[in-house]
Amino acid sequence: MLSSDMVKSIAATGVLVICCLGAPAAAQAQAAPVVHGEPATRPSVTPGRGVPNWLGGEEEAAKPQAGGASAEIPAPASAVTVDSAASTQPFATPAPDASRAQTGEDARERPRVETGMLEYLAVRFAPHEPMYFVAGFAEPTSKFQFSLKYQVIGDEGSLARAAPWVTGFHLAYSQTSFWDLAGGESNPFFDSSYRPEVLYLYEQPDAKWLPGLARFDVQTGLRHESNGQEGPDSRSLNMVYVQPVFTFGDPGTGAARGGFFVAVAPRVWGYVFNLDDNPDIAEYRGYGDLRVVAGWRGGWQLSALGRMGNDWDKGGLELSLSYPLRNITRGNLDLYLYGQFWTGYGESLLEYEESTTTFRLGVAIVR
Repeated sequence: MLSSDMVKSIAATGVLVICCLGAPAAAQAQAAPVVHGEPATRPSVTPGRGVPNWLGGEEEAAKPQAGGASAEIPAPASAVTVDSAASTQPFATPAPDASRAQTGEDARERPRVETGMLEYLAVRFAPHEPMYFVAGFAEPTSKFQFSLKYQVIGDEGSLARAAPWVTGFHLAYSQTSFWDLAGGESNPFFDSSYRPEVLYLYEQPDAKWLPGLARFDVQTGLRHESNGQEGPDSRSLNMVYVQPVFTFGDPGTGAARGGFFVAVAPRVWGYVFNLDDNPDIAEYRGYGDLRVVAGWRGGWQLSALGRMGNDWDKGGLELSLSYPLRNITRGNLDLYLYGQFWTGYGESLLEYEESTTTFRLGVAIVR
């Protein structure tokens, strides 16, 4: 278990990540299925790689297909040819990567250097769950979340060309923290939930086997969740889950954006190892939940997450309504206006046995 000082340090670092690194990472991220998670700036999505993250709301930035070039791969600034007509459109499709034709290599696969010291592959990162900061009047007054995943095996290697399915393996980390900004001089963190996981993502962006179905995705993984506390405040669990995502309407993978869509993502799980810190948590969380996202790509979206306890009497409901601020700031502010309502048991891991009702308002960089 982490000490309380370490927990506060990690949580504070999370705020800095959201404020300082979240937006650039989300803007260049590719996405996976998770029914939430639409980056504030709409990246172009290549058919076969864009997936609603858990509920169809999150989209993946364009990534090259194994063994070939993608028609919608954003190129570096020096390689992009700007169409003056297209540049006036908020979701214009970037020009293809011209460097591939000259060098035989995708520029997005090259490591990126940040501040001269940090080197990483930006194309491998993607949002995993929504990333936001919201605040209200009920204690704890504020709540924030950040979440990223990393594609372990890239699309361009020999392994991916021989067995394309291996590109579905990802590592992910999510954190949800409750910060009591009105809690006195120290402004203590009330609770945090840390969720590392290993997952596999299968994407079928052109599914037509159900009436009206536009795409189908499945995510399965092993997730650990704990709050880093000690003694009676310690909470921890491990779960294996499966979550299919059915997207109807606009799949979010075409050049034209703005269409209406509905994404439905039921998730079922089982608890593994022990639940010694919280042996009755299944009574409140049960063994599954359902997320539904509906709205317009690049417009208003409503996300609903519901779960029932083991006896169907201790559930919780979360409603999130969002709208792109770029639409009312002439493209200058790439954030989402984000309102979140919660009622029921277990909004925080620490008080999973308590029922609360809260409303918070803020901004998101991934919805």
